[in-house]
Amino acid sequence: MSGFEFAGLVLAMPGIIDLCIKTSESLLAKINQYKDASNLAQINKFTVQLVQGELRDLMGFFHSISATLSPLFKDELEKMFQILAVSLENALRLFRDVDGTRFKRLKFAFRDLKRIQEACSELEQWQDRFLKRAIVFLFFGGSGYPLEMRKKSPMLERIHSIRSAIAAGPETKSENPTLIRQALGSPSEARHRLPHSPLWVVQVPGATQKPNTDCVLVEYREYSDDTDKRAINALRATVRDVAHKLWEADADTMSILPCTGFAADVLQNRFELHFRIPAGKENPRSLRDILLDPINRDRGIAHSLDERINLAKKIASAVFYVHSADFVHKNVRTDNIIILEPITDPESPSKKYRQFPRAIGEPYLVGYDGVRKVDAETKRLPVGEQGKRIYLHPDRHRLAVGDEYRMKHDVYSLGVVLLEVAIWKSFVDAKGNVTEKHLKTAKGDLLPPNDLQRVFVAMAQSQIPRYLGAKYKDAVVACLKGLEEEEENHLLDDRDGIVVGLAYITQVLGKLEEISL
Repeated sequence: MSGFEFAGLVLAMPGIIDLCIKTSESLLAKINQYKDASNLAQINKFTVQLVQGELRDLMGFFHSISATLSPLFKDELEKMFQILAVSLENALRLFRDVDGTRFKRLKFAFRDLKRIQEACSELEQWQDRFLKRAIVFLFFGGSGYPLEMRKKSPMLERIHSIRSAIAAGPETKSENPTLIRQALGSPSEARHRLPHSPLWVVQVPGATQKPNTDCVLVEYREYSDDTDKRAINALRATVRDVAHKLWEADADTMSILPCTGFAADVLQNRFELHFRIPAGKENPRSLRDILLDPINRDRGIAHSLDERINLAKKIASAVFYVHSADFVHKNVRTDNIIILEPITDPESPSKKYRQFPRAIGEPYLVGYDGVRKVDAETKRLPVGEQGKRIYLHPDRHRLAVGDEYRMKHDVYSLGVVLLEVAIWKSFVDAKGNVTEKHLKTAKGDLLPPNDLQRVFVAMAQSQIPRYLGAKYKDAVVACLKGLEEEEENHLLDDRDGIVVGLAYITQVLGKLEEISL
């Protein structure tokens, strides 16, 4: 990067950050002239964060270490701060066009208010993109940040807690007693499995009657009667690690359900992972169950394209956060994505507009029965079911040494999921069989792995543009081709994860972030 030109000056990253802070201070001062306007609360909150809150702390941190950042990451951050500088200047210009004294009498005109709301939305989108890039560095790069900075910033303290959980491996970490739960040996009538999902909804004995406290979502990790003690202990360690890291999950930000703990059910030869339903949410369903719902065929698709794009963005973000937690998921499929709807007053006229089929709901990634740490040895076990094999990267169809599970394999699986979301159709039926004829041979077998990949890429290139546009198509193709550019240059072998994270952000999340309808 040659720097950012402003008023005839070329600014490097520290200069761009200083410019952003100065402009945000001017913007906040302008907003304060209209502090009786409730409509400005949203943009005021963001600007305060930028001037004296957590965003300021993060920006100050990167300002202080800019000279030590790798060129690749520094280049990406400079682009982000350039975007912020332009967005802040545009927002400030809107307020310059309004007479503060006159405003107190007349309020904003509709046009002015709409422009400011659009500016606020632009700034909030920037914040989400910036945090993802910051997390790549804070999880994988450097040795941390000063204690005094963490004390001032709940955001940094939270990231530090998650990173500490990641850093503590099973051989060094003692078992946290707060994560150990009693096995939910509820009678059969107090539990039911979600259709087309690995999760069970289980009633909690003695729970209060408050919403979402009388039941939990449970995922089981089973073992056979002849499993030896060493293997059982290894499975317990993996389950414990998943619970430990997902304990810190922020459902709203990460699209990952917080894990409240784990339990050992020795009578049933299994471990349990317990997940809390987030406040204000209800009606869990798997994405596959929704895609297979006959209402899609009988009434046609009723939700907006914005709903579908937001769904794709959040699923892609969930995969990103799982990788940031030093895990590969190994089971990114539509049956492992749970959709929750907002709790709505049954008498509310808006209820039908906030539920499926007119709305999709919020997605959360589940299905941690195959998850493992990135540096752990994979078992390279074959996957027999057609409905699972179509999500596997071609490398995973082979059982050769050297084909261990890698992050790019999860990214490939995500590409298949995003393709299903784009055309709003499940490639797998209710029995787990592949329904798409062009994915199978004349004898009914799945196509060879490389042919399957070529068919998916061809489908993405030919069908997605007419549904969701070229940028969505580019994101899906990048997933299906395994972040091809970085792979060809052997950049994905980068051990600290920054290159992998940035490749995923720029080629997948970045493309999805750019979509606007």
